[in-house]
Amino acid sequence: MIKTKSIILPREYDHIYLVCLGDTHVGDKAGLGGTSEEGRYATKKFRNMVKWIRDIPQAYTFLMGDLFDSVTKTSLGNVYEQDYNLKTAKDFLYEELKPIKDKILGCFDGNHEARIEKAVGDSPVRDLGFRLGIEYFPNW
Repeated sequence: MIKTKSIILPREYDHIYLVCLGDTHVGDKAGLGGTSEEGRYATKKFRNMVKWIRDIPQAYTFLMGDLFDSVTKTSLGNVYEQDYNLKTAKDFLYEELKPIKDKILGCFDGNHEARIEKAVGDSPVRDLGFRLGIEYFPNW
């Protein structure tokens, strides 16, 4: 089954901007919130995008997976080299997205979150969506 959603936007808009956000890899040193030079640059760029989405009335976003690095002991990557564990990563990304939560049209998992789904049967993106009050689409 494929899940769909209808969205009614203000009639006065003659266009919208849909800025899809994904591949932030929160937890990785080079990802959003990461401590490496690349991570600091990614964080600056992400925050600029969030500010732009927040400030432009016609701007909306959709969260497209690989939001979390989601390293497990049996996956690629090293759990001991991550900047954040998954709980901290979820808290961090929630705070980053909170200013635009009313402009997020939905979210789905990427292959990195699929690692967690496979390992424990849960989705950190579903948790994030629930916390932000946005729709989660499980059939990515």
